[in-house]
Amino acid sequence: MKNEMTNKGKSWKSKLQFEFDRTIKNAKDWDDFLNQMTELDYEIKNGKYIAFKHKDKLRFKTLGEDYTEDRLKERLTGIIKLTTQKLRKELVRVSILKIMKRLNLVRAMIFELRNTSLKQQLILLSLFVI
Repeated sequence: MKNEMTNKGKSWKSKLQFEFDRTIKNAKDWDDFLNQMTELDYEIKNGKYIAFKHKDKLRFKTLGEDYTEDRLKERLTGIIKLTTQKLRKELVRVSILKIMKRLNLVRAMIFELRNTSLKQQLILLSLFVI
């Protein structure tokens, strides 16, 4: 019966694991993770090992190796790194798009400059530089 509940995600332990997983994804850092867990009505006890207890439930001895303090911190750091990598990729993509737009503008200017007088060419170039 207990295994069936765990497999279906209905046991309190599996709900707690889900809360940890969801909160770790939303947290900015370890302190933010702890603050969010406190806001979700968890008591946090620091001793030899960190322990979490919901105000209405029993304290669990262990939730598994992915839920130790060290592993939670590793997971949090990994998410931050992943977020930073995604941000870098997005910045590169945006920069490339800006460069391509600028290049297309230069091509259009060159085409326009072929058919204009020297005075008009200087005016167009001054507009481009600004």
